[in-house]
Amino acid sequence: MYPYPDLLREWHGNPGASPEIIDHEIEILKYPLPDDYILFISRTNGGMGYVGNAYVDFWKIDELDEFNKQCETSIYAPGFLLFGTNGGNDGFGFDFRGSELQILRMPLIGMSYELTELLGQSFDQFMYKIAEGE
Repeated sequence: MYPYPDLLREWHGNPGASPEIIDHEIEILKYPLPDDYILFISRTNGGMGYVGNAYVDFWKIDELDEFNKQCETSIYAPGFLLFGTNGGNDGFGFDFRGSELQILRMPLIGMSYELTELLGQSFDQFMYKIAEGE
């Protein structure tokens, strides 16, 4: 069963990532991914569909490194790790710059911290925030 059954609609998820894949990718990414995100990825390793009425495309954990390199995230938004998009021009990601994690929406074109929107300080908060209306 997928996590967030009250939020996910028309969800096309991938099989969950194994603990070995998750550990390997965390080592590559060099970021301490939040536990609630890891739980989500262990049940559905990315996927696409709706969270409430908001369309999302969450990337597989083993795609994060490559997709962030393609987006040049480390150049335009150091300390930011994209994990998906809204299917359009906005990316969702973890902001690791401060002492507390933040999950932000950031434009993929013109990527800048000045253009972000705070969507939560945990993956759970993020999921419920975007479900309320994007």
